Amino acid sequence: MLILILAIFFSTLPTGQEAYKQGSNKSLSGIQTYPPDHVWNVPVDTLPVDSMSKTYITSSNAACSGGCYLYVGRGTPLNVVDSTHAKQKLTSITALWRSDDIPYPIPANVEIFDTADESSLYIIDQEAGLDYEMYKPVRAPNGTWSAQVAVMFDFSNYTLRPDNRPSVSASGLPIVPGILRYEEVAAGSINHAMIVHMYTSGNKHVWPARAGGVQNNAAYPPLGQRFRLKASFDTSGYSPHEKTILEAWKKYGFMLSDQNADTQAWYVVAAADSRWDIDINSFENVHGYDFEAVDVSSLMIDENSGQARILPVVTPTSTPAITPTPTQTRTLIPGKEFKIFNF
Repeated sequence: MLILILAIFFSTLPTGQEAYKQGSNKSLSGIQTYPPDHVWNVPVDTLPVDSMSKTYITSSNAACSGGCYLYVGRGTPLNVVDSTHAKQKLTSITALWRSDDIPYPIPANVEIFDTADESSLYIIDQEAGLDYEMYKPVRAPNGTWSAQVAVMFDFSNYTLRPDNRPSVSASGLPIVPGILRYEEVAAGSINHAMIVHMYTSGNKHVWPARAGGVQNNAAYPPLGQRFRLKASFDTSGYSPHEKTILEAWKKYGFMLSDQNADTQAWYVVAAADSRWDIDINSFENVHGYDFEAVDVSSLMIDENSGQARILPVVTPTSTPAITPTPTQTRTLIPGKEFKIFNF
């Protein structure tokens, strides 16, 4: 199971803030991450609230005092190559059953997301539209690579992984299409769902996810579950860039992709970029109770395809806001430092 959690100690705040300045500002502008009618790219702001929404929201906030807050971890590097880049087979892949045993275009100066316990690697072939993702990649002294998991996704089609087959994520969903990127925030338009990690999830999965989580309890949301920020959430007082993110959470929402290591936060994956100008605590007053689960079943054409049915626009009825018990303002997620390795 992938645990992607960007965390820093209170005692090392300056170091943690400086870590966010790392990253080579790799842009995916001009790269279409799946067709416009792929489920990743279809709005859900007009879809009905899921019948299990209140149950899912309650269980997903149960471990959080006053409701889990939203944490945007801006530390995941994206490595962009072109189709001429040389590829190499990995010397070994531990979880071969959930991997793709193919050559991978690993650049010499590759950047890896790394914490004390977890590491991951993302490479995008900008010309071929291919997304290569690895979990726990390791480079040997002779320049060869191995990994615990290695997979490839083709952005040009709707193909999903085989059912009950995870990828780098426990859900079998790709990571890259759901990563928040600076250039789209700066442009004022985010046109895709984002991935979110919660402390725990149900052991079932719903379309387009391909595998389930950990809890044998229907009260917990299944992997692949879509969530959106309620339309009634007040975005006044936020900066223009923060509003762009919040409005995207209303229109496209999240897909639950994996578990994280923190009981107090819903974790949103964002790309490492030195240009980020949102404060690390920007969304500490946005809580899990401000969201609702969405029923996307009407979008599904084929359970084995990511293509989504385009529906007429219908204004949904939002669920009533839940007022959590006031708590002290939190500043950071207690946890572990992370670093970006450059090879």
